[in-house]
Amino acid sequence: MKKKIIITGGLGYLGTELCRLYSGISWKHDITVIDNRFLSERINELKNWNIKFIQGAILDKDLINKELKDADVVHHLAGVTDVAYVHNDINIERDNKIKQIAIEGTNNVINAINEKCKLIFPSTHVVFEGFKELKKDITENEKTCPILAYASSKAINEEDIKKKVKNYIILRLASVYGYSMDSLRISIMPNLFSSYPSNIHKPMQVLK
Repeated sequence: MKKKIIITGGLGYLGTELCRLYSGISWKHDITVIDNRFLSERINELKNWNIKFIQGAILDKDLINKELKDADVVHHLAGVTDVAYVHNDINIERDNKIKQIAIEGTNNVINAINEKCKLIFPSTHVVFEGFKELKKDITENEKTCPILAYASSKAINEEDIKKKVKNYIILRLASVYGYSMDSLRISIMPNLFSSYPSNIHKPMQVLK
């Protein structure tokens, strides 16, 4: 059965890799990327993979309502990635932008989808950045303790999704890195030296 799949923030690193995975079945499903940027090389890739591109922001309610109302699967990846990693790097203007796009934008997505739509949301392991001591074997029921704007926004997103969406998957990803067309993502590398192994879960099958 043909499905309508939407990827918000699909020109980012995670979105690009996800589209590459979907490229094998994109001729059998209706797949659309929504991103507020325009990166010609990546958009050409999408075209070659038969994936539609729409330039737009998740703060645009009219656009989000129009495109997501009949979606079967939504990968909600959109958000600000230029974030502070430590207190000394805090920027009030940037933090306000992070919060607005994350909280208001995510609620636009939540309110636009139908009851049967599966929402897949990548949260982050840094919702636990406020731990005072090292903890292992953290379960999904562990109380979050975010500090900085990025983690705080993700924690709010998680609660909003759990309250309002019936069919969802929340992934608390660790530092995801690798080669990217516009960046080597070197800024993420220090996180790898301060993290510890987490439980490994089986891959999800989002089309079921």
